[in-house]
Amino acid sequence: MDAKTRRERWEEWKQLELRESPENVEEWSTPEELCQNCQHRDGDWCTAIALPCTVNPILTFRFGMLGLACGGAVCDEITETH
Repeated sequence: MDAKTRRERWEEWKQLELRESPENVEEWSTPEELCQNCQHRDGDWCTAIALPCTVNPILTFRFGMLGLACGGAVCDEITETH
């Protein structure tokens, strides 16, 4: 799936979920602190990975845990301090 389709589906999910469980949308749409100043962040979306900021491709899909989409690999705050 291309990045545009993935993002459209994310936005659609948020709209549907707002009716039933707005707390889920808030939790899943609030980027981690490390994402706050990242150049790859567009709202709650990580443009570097083409996933929501809180959706880690391994942790979220395998274990249902929220995390950093990039795993910290492209976050400006992490790379500037290390």
